[in-house]
Amino acid sequence: MEDFNLIYVPLKADQKKIALGILNEINDLLRKWHKKLPKIKFRDLRKMVFHGDKSSVPDELHDEFLTDAVKIAQLRQPVAELDNRTIEQAIMEGYAGWATHIAMSFFHKTKPQGMDVEDLLQESYLNLFEAMYRFDQDRGALSSLLHQSIKRHLTYEVNQQGRALSHLNEDSIELYVRFIKTSKE
Repeated sequence: MEDFNLIYVPLKADQKKIALGILNEINDLLRKWHKKLPKIKFRDLRKMVFHGDKSSVPDELHDEFLTDAVKIAQLRQPVAELDNRTIEQAIMEGYAGWATHIAMSFFHKTKPQGMDVEDLLQESYLNLFEAMYRFDQDRGALSSLLHQSIKRHLTYEVNQQGRALSHLNEDSIELYVRFIKTSKE
């Protein structure tokens, strides 16, 4: 696998305020369209908006959709106050330290089978990108959302590799064996 490491570039206080304001504005528009088109998965909807793909949008909403897609495209452009970085680049680099710390602690605590540090880092960074588009300023700090989201995602990924994070006691093993036997019957 190719190395995929983000360089941590801390956001100054004023940059953080600008970045979170822009991100919240983008996310408000994405949530608006998710309410209007609830049958479309959020990730697919985000992709549609980012690409201006109105194919799944009802005809009467095309103009509004394209207007919002253009506004989001403008918001995603490099910003002088963010050292000419895009919102995604500023957030990803600004919170790379969180993602790296969580991935490294998972690696050292769980010793996952079939996964190395690079795997956990990549999963952590990818989840950082996904989590930033679920951010809502009214619901709390981005750092809290990222921390919980990345931990939850890495727990899932590590458990998918066949190593549970907590060891099973004898009662749990017996219950699990009974469950498997009854499900086979």
